Amino acid sequence: MVTWLRNPLWRDGAVTNRRSPLHQLRDHLAVVARSPQGRQLFCDLMNTGLRPAGAVDLLGLLDPDKVTSALQRAEVVEWLAQWAPDDEASAVTVLALLEPELEVIVGRLIRSGISTNEAEGETLAAAWEVVTGRATVKGAARMEAIWTRARTAAGLRRRCPVEVLPIPEGFDAADPKCDPPEGRSTLLAAAEAAGVLTPRQVAIVARTRVEGCSVAEVAKALGLAPKTVYKDRDRAENALAVFVRSYDDPESGR
Repeated sequence: MVTWLRNPLWRDGAVTNRRSPLHQLRDHLAVVARSPQGRQLFCDLMNTGLRPAGAVDLLGLLDPDKVTSALQRAEVVEWLAQWAPDDEASAVTVLALLEPELEVIVGRLIRSGISTNEAEGETLAAAWEVVTGRATVKGAARMEAIWTRARTAAGLRRRCPVEVLPIPEGFDAADPKCDPPEGRSTLLAAAEAAGVLTPRQVAIVARTRVEGCSVAEVAKALGLAPKTVYKDRDRAENALAVFVRSYDDPESGR
């Protein structure tokens, strides 16, 4: 299984964090292969006529000398994939068999500036979601779905890892001397209490405008696309401006 933190977490505790996520996957498959579910899955596979020469368990499927051709490997993957949404042994075996393709996705993320360990974790998390999902995708479409999920989770865009936006006309940076963080935090709390801002909008404005975090960092923490964070912040700041001006309106009662 894969945690929401995008780190592999194998519940049997058979691996340590000193090995990379992809190595941990192979280690976990070795444990699964020895389990009753793993042995039964391998027997079922053999009974279908997909008989990797010399393989004695699921781990043997990773040996290129046992699975004698790319076509045979693809057939094994598709047979296992049909059970993956409901069977952990099938899902883990599919991921392990797709390791060469997953390494290509990892390489793309690394070249986009993601650390190796994070790239492997994001790729495995995306692969697990696709393989265990109910949507039917096969072959190249499956790998494209994994790549799309992985790059989205990593905050990347296709062929555009960095999003550059122009500074809006009339932009006026806050002056820390006359607009202290304490005052801004109080204002945000008041706007939230009045229903002017949602809790998410308060978090976005506070993190990006008060704490100085980048939009990319906040987007990743909230599980949103950077474009969504920009739009939500713009709406929040427009609403906040109206809220502040209402204090100067004698008819507002404030």
